[in-house]
This record gives sequence, structure tokens and C-alpha cells, in this order.
Amino acid sequence: MKRHARTLILVLAALGLAALLAGASLLHADDWPQWLGPQRDGVWRELGLAAPARRALVNADLLPIKSLTTITRDDLAKLHGMGPSALNILDRTLARAGISFLKK
Repeated sequence: MKRHARTLILVLAALGLAALLAGASLLHADDWPQWLGPQRDGVWRELGLAAPARRALVNADLLPIKSLTTITRDDLAKLHGMGPSALNILDRTLARAGISFLKK
């Protein structure tokens, strides 16, 4: 009886592992950047921002240009990855859009 129980446990474990692997193969990470929108974050690349600055904006949940009106320029400059070049690009972009950073 113990032998049958052990065999049953091994078979169930093997089936569980097979089901887990089959389920994992259905989950592809090929399209993971899609959560950034249909442009795949292209709006920031079009501005010429370097990757660290783009990541800083994404991590701070400042994705659309209009969201930059909710933060001061000084606070934005404190974000890791946000350098002088990125700030200058964002200054020009906001000016073209007719909006500005939050005033203190």
C-alpha cells in the first residue's frame, strides 16, 4: 500500500510540474513594454531624452508631458537619472507646449 501511495504522489507531482511548465510557456514576455502605451514610450525617445532620464520619468509616474506640470523643476532635478541635458530638453518641450513646471 505504501508503494502505491508513493507512486501516486510521484505521478501527481510530475503532472503538477508539467502543468506548471505548460502554463509558464503560455506567458510570453515579448510584449512587456506595451504597458507604457502604444508608442512604447516613444514620446520620450522622440524628445531625445537618454534612457536614465526616461526611466526616472517612468518611475515617478510622469509619463505624459502634461504631468510635468505637477512637479517643480527643482524636484524633477532631484530624481535619479535626471541630468542637466534632460532638464533643458524638458524645458524646451514644455515651452513649445505652452505649459510649465509647477511653481513653488
